Amino acid sequence: MSAPGQLVAFVTLAFSGFACALDLSAQANPVGEFQVQEVWSTEGKEVAGGLTAIAGLVEAGDGRIWMVDLWGAAGRVLVLDPATMIATVIGQAGDGPGEVRIPAHMTVTPDGGVAVLDAGRSAIEIYEGSGAPVHRVQLQEPILGHRGFAALASGGYVVTGYLRSSGSAVHYFDPNGGLILGWSEHPVVPGAPLAGSPWRNNLERDAAMAQIATTGGWVHARPDGSFLYSQAAPHKIVHFEASSPPGNGWVERPLVSMLDLFEAPGLKTLEYTKLDDGQTSVGYDMTWPRSGAVFEMSSGYILNVVIMEQEDRSLWQVFEPLDAVGTSGAALVMEASVDRVYTPWFLCENGDVLATVTNPATGVDHAVRLRLGGIPSRGVGSR
Repeated sequence: MSAPGQLVAFVTLAFSGFACALDLSAQANPVGEFQVQEVWSTEGKEVAGGLTAIAGLVEAGDGRIWMVDLWGAAGRVLVLDPATMIATVIGQAGDGPGEVRIPAHMTVTPDGGVAVLDAGRSAIEIYEGSGAPVHRVQLQEPILGHRGFAALASGGYVVTGYLRSSGSAVHYFDPNGGLILGWSEHPVVPGAPLAGSPWRNNLERDAAMAQIATTGGWVHARPDGSFLYSQAAPHKIVHFEASSPPGNGWVERPLVSMLDLFEAPGLKTLEYTKLDDGQTSVGYDMTWPRSGAVFEMSSGYILNVVIMEQEDRSLWQVFEPLDAVGTSGAALVMEASVDRVYTPWFLCENGDVLATVTNPATGVDHAVRLRLGGIPSRGVGSR
């Protein structure tokens, strides 16, 4: 496994019907450095009776911060005024309008509202930007171990994760929750049964759970209806565009391949805890290096964040996309190694990043706003 400083990114170039791989580790221009600094944090603040495990953050158009907190194991949706650190609960546990069971990821909708992926009922809860509930979208199939969630400008939703009935990692749902298409194979863990097959023994169950843990990745919706997808491990970043004519699926355009940076851990994602009654509980060990998020910045740069919990740090990377006709790929131009394990959730309009960080002593999550400094504007000819 390569060290972060030995990162190898590949650009795929098409010439006269064949493809070659360009090793960017030997690129002429050296990789620069930039800074990641906290602007504010909820650490030490009494927010809505105390935060526990934050599973999503977005910034609304009015500057308020929406968050999903798995408070009381059931979860709730909060809206935070960062100036006062006062938060309002707008979606509590329950089955009524705007209420949730186990909320997870959240995203801003094309019309300025907020959509919350509710894992407890396999649904999407839609809110106005003001916080008023709009409606609930019931998904046709539940996603296990979901990793990414986005509302597309072209309509519908993309959710990444594992379906028992499918060998795909990326799933496209229409605005009413109907499953339109699934694609991009999930990593295969040896010993896992085929999609849809029952688990015949504990070994197959464990392998299937490990496969669930490593399937899917971050999704970032672009204004043109396409989206970026960052596969967790083995790590790669791709750009998916709807095919032309529509209805024939999605076209994959590889941008970055970092297969040597870290590999899918397979069964190593499982940890066993012996209970008092002699039963064994199986859970996920999510400390292996993995892609945390990928964003397209307003400048057109691609921001990629790698979480390295075992090393107590996060690696932030800025890529220059190569947009020439017939070319797909991205060049690494800047990096920042940060001695905190930040988990990014949202790229704000001004370029700040909303993230979470866990207090190692208490295990409690805190929300932070991060500012990226020292990233130059792109050169002439950049879009």
